[in-house]
Amino acid sequence: MERTLKKAINNWLNAELGDDPYRAESALRRVFLRLPRYAPSADFVAGVLSSLGLASTGLLAVPRLTLRWKVAIVVCFVLVALAGSLLPGMVGALWAGLGPGKAIDLAAGLVVGLSARFAEGVVVWGALSGVARTVSESLTSPSMMAAIAAAALISATALRLLHGLMLPDRNPRYVQSN
Repeated sequence: MERTLKKAINNWLNAELGDDPYRAESALRRVFLRLPRYAPSADFVAGVLSSLGLASTGLLAVPRLTLRWKVAIVVCFVLVALAGSLLPGMVGALWAGLGPGKAIDLAAGLVVGLSARFAEGVVVWGALSGVARTVSESLTSPSMMAAIAAAALISATALRLLHGLMLPDRNPRYVQSN
């Protein structure tokens, strides 16, 4: 065992004997930090991989680009180049066709549409909250609470009776093979 690890273990054991639990925790952390990191041997790794049906050399080998991947990369580069050269002209033509007046009209229409949907949502929210208020007031009435308590008591009693019916059937020969 390393000298620093022994010293860390001794410091931790002495800290455990003391009254400060935070000091003991930090000493234990220092012990874990000084523990050696063991790596399995290459033979062990090869054996495990062969039992799984994997080749150990295939995991570390650099993957080769096949013709299919090279063609896909070239097509992606061509599409990016086309988009980079054609997109600015298309956006400029679109802006010239729209003009500032059209853009303002579209923005105003968007604001009016969103505010109308918001107003409809407020109406629906009001209706749903009114229904929820009515239902919650009826559920908190004393008669309703008594009914809920009675239903809970009946269900607990039924569960206890069912458990009592099943208990005598349980014995070492409860599960019988055919």
